[in-house]
Amino acid sequence: MRAVWPRERTYCARRPSQYFAGLAVGSGEAFAEGLEQFLPHMSLLEGRGHTHSTETSEASERFACETLVLPGKLFGPGTTSEL
Repeated sequence: MRAVWPRERTYCARRPSQYFAGLAVGSGEAFAEGLEQFLPHMSLLEGRGHTHSTETSEASERFACETLVLPGKLFGPGTTSEL
């Protein structure tokens, strides 16, 4: 992932952030590791965003601390999206 997706903020697009969050949540037992890999490549959401993948998975119960990182990263100050 690091070799093909730049970490520079100017190259991070807002649209893929929601998909990266979904991939991390969908990684099951590897959620914490998946989130660690995708988090540097995520930015604030714009338009309609949601936390559906987190709400419907077991990740929020099994990885509570890691799950709480996502809303801050996706819906933090400066976002144009609403929960």
